Amino acid sequence: MSKPKPYSWNGIVESLIDVILYFKPDTIIATDYDTHVDHRLCALTVESAMEWIIKHTEFRPQLLKGFAYATGYETIDDYYNNHLLSTLINKKHYHLMNLVQGIQLYLDTSSKNFCS
Repeated sequence: MSKPKPYSWNGIVESLIDVILYFKPDTIIATDYDTHVDHRLCALTVESAMEWIIKHTEFRPQLLKGFAYATGYETIDDYYNNHLLSTLINKKHYHLMNLVQGIQLYLDTSSKNFCS
């Protein structure tokens, strides 16, 4: 990996590019653009790094993204349930996330068709 980068947006993206290209993972798992600021920055950083990698290298890892708070952050208070499968989901927020994922999938598919 290269020398440390400055603490800036470009420095963080370049550092992530370095880590991805050094380890060359088969799969990268990251949060998607949800309601939490840190998760939004993670999503944007990963997308920027992957954009550069796709444009400038032949490396093509699988990228899996999802909302971290699909059942926790924007949900109904049910503190006494034992596991995630019993967690009640805030249906309004859940449907909004599905809509956003559907739009993103459409945009991803459209851009692939456009580039072909």
